[in-house]
Amino acid sequence: MAWDLSGVVPPGWRATLDGADVTPQLLRANGGHTALPVPAGEHVLEVELLNAMVLAWGFAVSLRVVLDNTRSARTSPQSAS
Repeated sequence: MAWDLSGVVPPGWRATLDGADVTPQLLRANGGHTALPVPAGEHVLEVELLNAMVLAWGFAVSLRVVLDNTRSARTSPQSAS
């Protein structure tokens, strides 16, 4: 069985399976996806981002979207009742 991470894993990501580092085992699957072979049975899979720059960029983009949506909600005309 393979767990689909639904995206290409950029540098800075780390994956562990049952506490063991399995980052080198990440595979490209279905074009732009990344997969990890996982044996049958119950396991603990952890995927974490170690690259602070990517994390900061993602936070900035998310904040911008929230602020834009808040601003447009305040300035949009109210519908007449």
